[in-house]
Amino acid sequence: MILSTDRYDADGILTRLPHRFENVLLDQVDCIKTDVDTRGEFSVTFSPDQPRAIFLQKIDDGKFGIIRTACMEILALASIICTDYPDDGVIIFASISNFVANGDLPEGTLLTGEVVKLKGKGNFVRCRGFIGTAVDPQLASGELMAFIIPKSQLDDHASTPKIVDIPTLTHTLPIDRSAFHKSPDMVICDQIRKPYSDGTIVGQYQYPATHPLTKGHFPGNPIMMGIMQMLAIEDVCTVTFAQDKTTIGKIVAGQCQIIRTDGALIAEIKNFEVEINADRSSFLSTKKVVFRESIRPKDTFLIYLYDITVT
Repeated sequence: MILSTDRYDADGILTRLPHRFENVLLDQVDCIKTDVDTRGEFSVTFSPDQPRAIFLQKIDDGKFGIIRTACMEILALASIICTDYPDDGVIIFASISNFVANGDLPEGTLLTGEVVKLKGKGNFVRCRGFIGTAVDPQLASGELMAFIIPKSQLDDHASTPKIVDIPTLTHTLPIDRSAFHKSPDMVICDQIRKPYSDGTIVGQYQYPATHPLTKGHFPGNPIMMGIMQMLAIEDVCTVTFAQDKTTIGKIVAGQCQIIRTDGALIAEIKNFEVEINADRSSFLSTKKVVFRESIRPKDTFLIYLYDITVT
């Protein structure tokens, strides 16, 4: 039985989200509370003339589509809309699981989806959701876990960082951002520090203080969006494999650690799969992403891919 329905339009969404500017990836959310659960039904349309066009890239037919990992950000934002938390609080996402992207989500198309809140303990929030088109309503899906903290604790919420070994660095090969079919700001790799060999690759990236997304994630206290760390895997794979005709159409699978250059383990991405296309790569799935530390402007980190297979 439906207990209540709250509709949030563009203005209402801004009152519920600490995000602003390019980071607002929703047009409408209906928060529906029943005697069983709480769910959010949402919609959004992307077009090249919007600030959020930064999340678009060219796809195979020459048109634009949403960067696939951004689907998880859309689900995250919809879940925030449907979560009760204090005005002085902020929701930090701790993990992503069972993310699957079955195809491209084209710009100019009405995208719709749903998030369902699952049982959480204490200050933790869990949800699962999907997003797609009228033709294919579940082009992407995944689950999220987050925790709520006061904004004043955003700087110091993390525990003592876990320190891991820095992988061997053998090269400094700069990335040509003009070769990517998306905004240069969304190429999350500056250089390759170890080319593909023995099942490993290492890329490197410094999050610029001038990056457009620092304005809205979060205003006045910027941290890097978690999906950008997933996107870094895609970009390293594009540089490594997309120019090789023998790997076009193949799947790169493996594990990833995001490691700050002081050795702090920032994130772990388990069992990822990336499809190699001509001049680009597409993130297909990951079993689990665990975010351990925040990345702040001017932080430099390594994208360490290992146990790589190409099939």
